[in-house]
Amino acid sequence: LVKIISQKDIPSSVNLFTRSTEQAAFEQINLTPDSTGTFSYLLKSLNNSTDYFASAEDIKTDVFNINVMDRPIIRKLEMTINPPAYTGLSQTTQVDNGSAEVLPGTRLSYNITSTKPLSIIEQVISPGDKTEFEVSGTRANGQIYVREKFNYYFHLVDTANVSNINPITYSINLKEDAYPQVEILKPGENIELGLETV
Repeated sequence: LVKIISQKDIPSSVNLFTRSTEQAAFEQINLTPDSTGTFSYLLKSLNNSTDYFASAEDIKTDVFNINVMDRPIIRKLEMTINPPAYTGLSQTTQVDNGSAEVLPGTRLSYNITSTKPLSIIEQVISPGDKTEFEVSGTRANGQIYVREKFNYYFHLVDTANVSNINPITYSINLKEDAYPQVEILKPGENIELGLETV
């Protein structure tokens, strides 16, 4: 919200000029005062840094700047699902999907690419349950073992100490592990043995 207050006589109108980094020329907006003599304008949905100044009659302010910081976000998420060895199941990899239904004892391995160089990335299950991943520039990796179902999200902090907001929440649910089964292949039926065969 830009507010313009005149220290002397209140003019009948003020011109506000704005220009984002994507614009070549300033855009002019005409403002009229409210009951207190204040000129106000709300700059909505700022996606880019913006310069602005105001003028009235022969008076012009300095040019000011609103700097819009890019927050880090996950550009690519790879989650490799490694089932317990006893199952004999092969590992699978999901791209940009951190939710899955797995067996207890499954190992989840993550490879993450961010839009900005990172200083910290954490997998947050609850405020007191965090796993910090290894970071190298815009890439990070880590792994966890699944013992129970849980929801989680990733907390990112870039090298300028700017963090992500409104992260996606993922869910890990458990598959029911069946009891082991034994099948007798041979002889496969009831037989009678004589004393001489015992």
